[in-house]
Amino acid sequence: MNAESRNASFIRKSPETPPRPVKAVIFDFDGTLVDSEPNYYVSDRAMMLSYGIDLTEELKREFIGVGAVQMMQVLRQRFGIAAPVSELVRIKDEFYLRQAVGNTVVYPQMLRLVRTLHAAGIPMAVASGSTPMVLDTLMVETGLRPYFSAVVSASEVPRSKPFPDIFLEAARRLGVESADAAVFEDAVLGVRAGLAAGMRTCAIPGFPEDDLAPAYLDADLLFPGGMSFFSADVAMEWLGVPHP
Repeated sequence: MNAESRNASFIRKSPETPPRPVKAVIFDFDGTLVDSEPNYYVSDRAMMLSYGIDLTEELKREFIGVGAVQMMQVLRQRFGIAAPVSELVRIKDEFYLRQAVGNTVVYPQMLRLVRTLHAAGIPMAVASGSTPMVLDTLMVETGLRPYFSAVVSASEVPRSKPFPDIFLEAARRLGVESADAAVFEDAVLGVRAGLAAGMRTCAIPGFPEDDLAPAYLDADLLFPGGMSFFSADVAMEWLGVPHP
């Protein structure tokens, strides 16, 4: 990416004039709708320390966008943890909810986008690597749940991101074809999954200070500077949905 592109507030590929309106929108949850990664790092590190393992920030970054079950499968095998995966996921959730309840913030521009889409009658879903228990708790806690027609956890589909399963299931529950849906994602694996599902994909990198992975550059709409530069108005125009 050249310096001009890197400094752009957003990059849009082959814009349609006028854009073809979407029929449904699917959001990742952690790092996309809510600022949760700091909470996850604190809780996951504390949880792993209880097993005598130091979960460094570098190691935790390996699992950004990875489902909770898949993450525990990998860590269990890598460090020889005796506890079954189901127990590890349960304990992980307990540590996380103690940290996250009352301490999870919805990104303001995302909240504006969600409210505007809801007012326009566009059905929405969440498709997340978090477990159903975490999603149920925090979507109610943050006030987001009433806006969404469906919530899908990676634990409910055969394969986690970067496979498209979770987005395809979300579209199925919303009753739309893939080509008529759009995805909002912060993680590389999620962007790859959205594109693999054949959906218009918006990428908002979770770590914009890092070199941008190629998958971000493949997105249909990219905010290179991350959430600090995300605009609900730009997103609505890209979606082809009228807005105030």
